[in-house]
Amino acid sequence: MGEEALQKQMDEYGEILFDPYICDVIASPLKDLVRSKEPDKILLETYLNALKILKRHGDVHVRNNLEISILDDFGEERAAFRKYGLKCDEL
Repeated sequence: MGEEALQKQMDEYGEILFDPYICDVIASPLKDLVRSKEPDKILLETYLNALKILKRHGDVHVRNNLEISILDDFGEERAAFRKYGLKCDEL
């Protein structure tokens, strides 16, 4: 999926735009996973761990895009995360 999103961006814009890329590669699949009837808890934890790493080790641009593209847009999903014992709010 990441390679397809990368190629799509290169075809459309001639460069990588991090905000749309992170939405295509992380946010959209994560939202689909959380909204599914029986999501894979291990996969959810893997996504959250990846987001924690991005937030902890990314530069200011990465953290800003993470906040805007994913965390601010997860209002409905927060309850689903809590239902599975996962804490999106603690990222």
